Amino acid sequence: MVPVVEEGTRKGVSPLHPLLAHDFKKRERAAMTAPQLLRRLDAIEGFLELGDAKEALRLLLEIPEWVRLKDCQLLQTHLKVLLTQKDWAAASELARCLVGAFPSNAEAWYGLAVADLNAGAVETAKEALRKACELNSDLKLRALSDHNLTALW
Repeated sequence: MVPVVEEGTRKGVSPLHPLLAHDFKKRERAAMTAPQLLRRLDAIEGFLELGDAKEALRLLLEIPEWVRLKDCQLLQTHLKVLLTQKDWAAASELARCLVGAFPSNAEAWYGLAVADLNAGAVETAKEALRKACELNSDLKLRALSDHNLTALW
């Protein structure tokens, strides 16, 4: 980063406090365009497919929180990352937020079933899977072959 030199400051010294400079960078990232977000989402999905959930999470967390929390697709991707990392408690919490905000989202219900089952909440997992299959009948076939849900069968 090139130091900012303004009138009245010492040569080569940034007049911005490091925290303010960091805040400026955050706002700069917040100005991501829709195509940039879609490319980022594709990259995150790619890292998940490669089995690199850590890098997927790093890229996801670079997206400003206020953007992540408003976008259903970003929330679902975050849920996939948490499920891949086997962070069942965090995945369950995020899935509950997702189904609360988007109750007709079958993938969110499916994610809740996986997270709850692996967190030990078998009855709520069954109910979540029932709701997911009710919303999207194709999920039943997927659930039958999902090793994360074998305890339900």
